[in-house]
Amino acid sequence: MPPASAASDAALVERARADREAFALLYARDLRPIYRYCDHRLGDAEAAEDATSQTFARALAALPTCDPESFRAWPFAIAHNVVSDRFQFRHAHPAQLLEAASHRRAARADRAITAALPGLRAMRAGPTTLVHGRGWHASRGGAGRRRDP
Repeated sequence: MPPASAASDAALVERARADREAFALLYARDLRPIYRYCDHRLGDAEAAEDATSQTFARALAALPTCDPESFRAWPFAIAHNVVSDRFQFRHAHPAQLLEAASHRRAARADRAITAALPGLRAMRAGPTTLVHGRGWHASRGGAGRRRDP
């Protein structure tokens, strides 16, 4: 006789085949363990998020072919394949990976700047002094002049 969790998995899988909202229960339960697995294998949080998303997209698409009795291990098998595909892609397309990493860094910088803008606007209300190189500075409303050491 299968354990109670396997029986409940089987019932959820059967429900999810007819009602996609039931898949959300399986997703919520397995999201963190699948993410941790992907993060451990890939060593990059953004790549792990992408791999986790792709894992669940594949699981949802292939749900009709899933064996309800062994669902617990099935998303991990899919995650393993997604991670393996990413490793193969890394070796086959290093230039594309560098470009993608550059875009991710630029996007992170854009998000950081956007998050900092409210604080910068608040600072803008007070006096502003810009320091340029060796002792030169410009104040708001004034021309650049030499600062005394």
